[in-house]
Parts: sequence; C-alpha cells; structure tokens
Amino acid sequence: MGNKKYLLYYALIAIIMLVVLNQINNVNMEYMKILDSHGSSWDREMLPVLLKISFLSFLFGLLMEYNGIKKIVKKEIEINKLLLIITLIILVSSFIPVYYWMKWQGYLLIIPYEIFYKVLTWPLQPLRYLETQALLNVLSGVLLVRSLTNKQ
Repeated sequence: MGNKKYLLYYALIAIIMLVVLNQINNVNMEYMKILDSHGSSWDREMLPVLLKISFLSFLFGLLMEYNGIKKIVKKEIEINKLLLIITLIILVSSFIPVYYWMKWQGYLLIIPYEIFYKVLTWPLQPLRYLETQALLNVLSGVLLVRSLTNKQ
C-alpha cells in the first residue's frame, strides 16, 4: 500500500510541474504578443507578465525540491544562513524585470567606457535576458528549499 501512496505523490508532483510549465509557456506567449504589438519599446503591460514568468519559474524550482518541501511542511527546518543569503540575493536580482536592468545599465554610461564595459557590466549582462532570469528563478527556488532544509 505504501508504494501506491508514493507513486500517487510523485505523479501529483509531476502533474503540478507540467501545469506550471504550461502556464510559463502561456505567459511567455502573452509576452511575445505584447512585444509584437509594441515593438521593442517598454510598456507597462509587460511588468505583470514578466513578474508572472519569474514567479512561475520560482515555483517550478520549489517543486523540483519536493522532498525538501515535505520536510518544510513537517516543520523539519534547519536553516543554512549563508546559502539563504545567497539565495535571497539571486532571487531579488532575478525578479527585477529585464527592462530595469537595461535602464540602469544605460544610466551607468556616464562612467568612462573602459570602466563601464570591462568592469561594471559583465556581471549584469546575463540579467538583461528573460531566459537567464527564468533560469535564475528556478535556481533560487531550489536553493531556497535547500537553505531551509540544510541540504548541501
């Protein structure tokens, strides 16, 4: 009887993950429609769409660590403070929409060219792409669960 229970649990997790992936795809299609209708210019309509993609990607990362989620629900929490701090930095930076990263980098253009491009922007370049942000959100979901269950 125990095997059926585990099989049902894993099947449920897999179905939820597929639903989340489907929702990410739907929101991405919505994003593409907004881009097609407005060109490359920023529009306020994009902000909720980008935040949805970030949230759903983060949720997918949480679901990848389903055993850790079980431990958290059972209140078997062991906090790894260093990993939690790193996770929160990644999470916050990946939830900031692409537009703002590009805008902030544009404000940095008052700095001399050599310093700007060789020193300041290379760590920020990946954050200018929606795909990279989605991957970082998945990573932050996984790391959040691991930091709360002290899984190395």
